[in-house]
Amino acid sequence: MIKSFRNLALAIALILVGTLIFPDLAQAGELGGVDMGGYCTPMFGEAVLVEHTAWGWACHTRSGYEDIDVGAACRQQYSNPNAYARAKNPNDPYSWVCISD
Repeated sequence: MIKSFRNLALAIALILVGTLIFPDLAQAGELGGVDMGGYCTPMFGEAVLVEHTAWGWACHTRSGYEDIDVGAACRQQYSNPNAYARAKNPNDPYSWVCISD
């Protein structure tokens, strides 16, 4: 009984510490992934990966490449003016998610 109480207390402490360290994530709701192509196609052309990192996405245009504003892509995709983007893994271009408070 004492051991399970300690485990419960530890779990609560970890949640509280996580809330203090990452308050935006504790209250944020993940909306889903980012549709890079859906953002690029109507305005520029196709979405392409020009560098294999989370920040390697660009819209391919007639004159070259245009950086993707991933936050704007989230707001557009989810029709949510409070949405913002976060890369869960900077080395993974497919790790982008949209989040809203």
